[in-house]
Amino acid sequence: MLATYLTELHNSGKSPATLSQVSSGIAFVCKASKTESPISNYTRLALKAAKRDGGGRGRGQVDGLTWDSVNTVSAIASRDESDKLRSLRDRTLIAIMSDTAIRVSELVALNVEDISLNSENGGSGLVHVRKSK
Repeated sequence: MLATYLTELHNSGKSPATLSQVSSGIAFVCKASKTESPISNYTRLALKAAKRDGGGRGRGQVDGLTWDSVNTVSAIASRDESDKLRSLRDRTLIAIMSDTAIRVSELVALNVEDISLNSENGGSGLVHVRKSK
């Protein structure tokens, strides 16, 4: 029954990752409630077929930001006249992410000590990313 359900989801356009999440979620609930898991060989074969046939489904790679879009977002952040400190913080975070191409998780892990500026080199600097994907 689960294999049929996953096949129907696949046929309706769902990505293999979504099917894996559904299958894992059902298995988790069964384990938590101490009932028998419906994950059978048929289910595994259905997931394998979905991964083989639906490799191109899903969100895919997102296009990167252009300089124009970064400048636009930064300009929008600078419009906040009520809180100039927050505006400065937002523009700084946007600039760091744009200039370093780091992920959000890497950005939020940064400390002030991780950024070293070199005023002799036109304001450029170094960013130390302690843990990356």
